[in-house]
Amino acid sequence: MEHIHRSIRDADVILAMFDYMKPDPALIKHTVELAAVPDKATVFVLNKVDLAEKAVDLSLYPDGTIPISARLELNLRPVGDTITAHLPEGPFLYPPDTIAEQPERFFVAELIRETIFVTMKEEIPYTTAVVVEEFIERTPKDYIDATILVDRDSQKGIMIGRNGRQLKQIGQLSRKKIEDFLGRPVYLELFVKVKRDWMKKDSELRDLGYLERK
Repeated sequence: MEHIHRSIRDADVILAMFDYMKPDPALIKHTVELAAVPDKATVFVLNKVDLAEKAVDLSLYPDGTIPISARLELNLRPVGDTITAHLPEGPFLYPPDTIAEQPERFFVAELIRETIFVTMKEEIPYTTAVVVEEFIERTPKDYIDATILVDRDSQKGIMIGRNGRQLKQIGQLSRKKIEDFLGRPVYLELFVKVKRDWMKKDSELRDLGYLERK
């Protein structure tokens, strides 16, 4: 939990998302308490409202909770506008023409991970990480070797798919996104590896860059 508290302390705005299909009062109460940080704005969002069979009841949730459907891109603009309204102004921390402080391999991993979420939808839970093992700039195509980490053996089978079709689709879509981002052609190789309970181990989170090294 320490990395969660650290992330909250470091944030300018806290975004707390609830699942419409899991209206758990205890979890809602815990989330509200966790996000109650002095001098920090919290934006509450209720996702999956497109699955509602009747009018969405917001009485269980904090005042101002924004109902959305991420899948259908429903009502997302108010979320962005609310976050923007609460962001503090400050001086440039980097030169104006610097678009990011992270290396290219960080964005490559995130683009692959994004493709997994969009492609797999609810088949694979959000316990998936991507590690870029090799990134070699060369002519005519850059070479990228990346490993997709999953939590269980069953997830590995789903990720690869019948005759490797699912992994091939993820690779093709990811390659296009990476090429658009880098502005040059790439050769992408993807592998899937099981690493049990990686999200529960601080050492794994540090290796993946989700926690600062001590």
